[in-house]
Amino acid sequence: MLGPLGPQRPKSLPEKESKLTVRRFVGWFAVSSIGLTIATSACGPSAPALAPLQIPAANLDELTAREKKEVLALLHELPAPCRDVAVPIDQCIREARKCGRCVLAAHFIIKSVRDGMAHEQSIEAYKARFDPNAVRTIPADDSPSQGPETARVTIVEFADFQCPFCAKTVPMIDKVVAANPADVKFVFKYMPLPMHSRGEPTARAAWAAGKQGKFWEMHHLLFQNQHAAQDRDFEKFATDLGLDVKKFLSDYASPEGKERIEKDVKLANEVGVHATPAVFVNGREFDFAEDLQTWVDREMK
Repeated sequence: MLGPLGPQRPKSLPEKESKLTVRRFVGWFAVSSIGLTIATSACGPSAPALAPLQIPAANLDELTAREKKEVLALLHELPAPCRDVAVPIDQCIREARKCGRCVLAAHFIIKSVRDGMAHEQSIEAYKARFDPNAVRTIPADDSPSQGPETARVTIVEFADFQCPFCAKTVPMIDKVVAANPADVKFVFKYMPLPMHSRGEPTARAAWAAGKQGKFWEMHHLLFQNQHAAQDRDFEKFATDLGLDVKKFLSDYASPEGKERIEKDVKLANEVGVHATPAVFVNGREFDFAEDLQTWVDREMK
């Protein structure tokens, strides 16, 4: 729990004049150093004019003149979100290239502009959402999970049971998991923060309940009762859940439980997670400014 819920949009940056030539990017963003054309602009006296860009399920005429100009510039500047399609997004759409995510990328850019993002902010948001290099490998291992192994979308959350913002993500994730029983798998990772003295004991209480098949029940109790995080509270929860209390207390105090929590904390550090909640959808960090169900829907298209 560092700062407000989820990552925040960076401070507004001065908007620079849009350029209609493809910029030279590093790595994935290296598309071309040769100028291309947008709409009726020309790169030379003999260059033919292009027909207006048609984006499925999007009407650019609904944008203001400034917004439309910015959207077209970004679609021309940014590369298609597929490794094997080395052209800008607008060219990918015009030529119906074999990259099913080009239209999704265009919709994302349109939304970012309509939301008031500056040029550089839209680029950074696009890279975070579509750059293949932004995907992180997070093994599920033996972590508590819900949903089928064959799910098309895997949501991984690093959370601290004493983090109030993590508690707010519970109904959000529950709703998405319930709405997509065949397509979404949810994996929970323990990440107690040093600032919460009862974070690590609470994580061990959830782990101990999981040893008796009641992780999710304890998970919800702990988040719903963050003020009750003493050993006597854990024992009461175990009793209420019908657990073998003696075994629960033994597991809760065992070195195995401590090691299991430390394993997830180490993984969090390896993938660059330093605050909670941190949610990843198919390995890509979720932006809490967006809607989780919408994000999941994009992953399934």
